[in-house]
Amino acid sequence: MRYFNQNQISLATPSLTFTKRSLYSLVGMFSLIISHQANAHPEHVNILKEWCSEAGRTAPTFSSDVCSTCHNTSNYKFSTANKEAFSTKNLDPFCPSANPTVSVYEWRDPKVPPVSSSRVHNIELVAQEKQIAIAAGVSQQLWTFNGTAPGPVIRVHLGDTIRVHLVNPATNKLSHSVDFHASEMAWNMGGMTSIKPGEEKFFEWKANYAGVWMYHCGTPPTLHHIASGMYGMVIVEPKGGLAPVDHEFALVQSEFYTGSEGGITSLARAAKGNASPNYVVFNGVAFQYKDHPIEVATGKKVRFFVLNAGPSQDSAFHIVGTIFNRVIKEGVQLNPSNTGGYGSQAVDLAPAQGAIIELTTAEDGLYPIVTHAFNYVGLGAMGLLKSGDGDPSH
Repeated sequence: MRYFNQNQISLATPSLTFTKRSLYSLVGMFSLIISHQANAHPEHVNILKEWCSEAGRTAPTFSSDVCSTCHNTSNYKFSTANKEAFSTKNLDPFCPSANPTVSVYEWRDPKVPPVSSSRVHNIELVAQEKQIAIAAGVSQQLWTFNGTAPGPVIRVHLGDTIRVHLVNPATNKLSHSVDFHASEMAWNMGGMTSIKPGEEKFFEWKANYAGVWMYHCGTPPTLHHIASGMYGMVIVEPKGGLAPVDHEFALVQSEFYTGSEGGITSLARAAKGNASPNYVVFNGVAFQYKDHPIEVATGKKVRFFVLNAGPSQDSAFHIVGTIFNRVIKEGVQLNPSNTGGYGSQAVDLAPAQGAIIELTTAEDGLYPIVTHAFNYVGLGAMGLLKSGDGDPSH
């Protein structure tokens, strides 16, 4: 007696003697099964290739029977590990090592580079599409300037000329651009026009206004490019420069809307009217300054350059246990010498707004750095300012 199903053929017979007709039938059945495995449901192969590509992994050349081993439909009786992986979008069995995930984040030094004495600054920005850890054990395929999110801090004097060399390597998949909020130029000119992979461009602009400014990729959809890491800070010092202080740091708040682990960020999540980010971070990584506190000397002058890169959520920048004695937000100043003796407890920053904030710590200890929108503190927008040895009992 012969038993057939679509996955297997088993034989149970008291005799090994087959008629010629039965052998032809058996060969025909094997041909039918092989043909079904090789040709049925080719869309599953395309789906796997698309998923692997979205995750930043290189899809292998799938065998002809990938359909019978990965898809999960009523046509096949027996569930396999590959079928389960396909149904749950687990890519490891199909493209496991083409682009392994990055589980350990790279700490970002918050110290600000000193301003150059040169009045002309040559800046090269290279668009890099690469996998980066945005939290411990969590990585995404980000789009960056010079391989980091945020991109490099650019610091200049009022009136300086900035010459930009924007490069989009041929190995990239996407077009990119750069929009400097501190510049004055038409949207369809200069760096704001996109360049394709393999292209580059040169342009320049003059820093006519002081402040903390944002730069970002403006290539549509701009929301997705910013949400994927293509942003950075420009500091234009005011006329006469800033007074010397003991410590200077730059913090960029931003949010991530994650896709699959190791894949690109989710535009669909970011584009929602009530968008809810997975992570809100300082300088690109959740909780990095909680793990590695920013160290200052007690009683010394500390200056923060703060930018909210968004792309969509507001910031209420606050350092627990301190009072900001100087704030310059979008050109509006609170000075320590104000006649009313006013101070500031938090600085509200809409997306793309920046501020210069100064303070001193009153005693040794730990001072949490947060956005006072506390639903985001648990998502990564929390660090520590360590004053002295961090122990207030000393």
